[in-house]
Amino acid sequence: MNIDRYIKKFQLKEKEYFSQKEFMKDFRRDFNDMIEHSVEMNNGITKDQFHNCINTMREAWKDINNISLIELPEKLWNFFYAKAMELKEKTCKDV
Repeated sequence: MNIDRYIKKFQLKEKEYFSQKEFMKDFRRDFNDMIEHSVEMNNGITKDQFHNCINTMREAWKDINNISLIELPEKLWNFFYAKAMELKEKTCKDV
């Protein structure tokens, strides 16, 4: 996950507004790509591996917040997390 790409694409150092819809679309795509890669590399994904991916995304979220001019709304993280948990049920082999 490339944090600088988010900062540049959404101009988070320059603007106080950004398209939350587009941001979340990219954020979820990066997460889905991470999950797909893990599934391909490990012939599936465990609950622990899935949560490692969630933790990676949470750290990226925090890093983006530390760099950007505005703080990402926590409700967006909660929305992302809820969608991720739906994916967990479909993806993890040890749920």
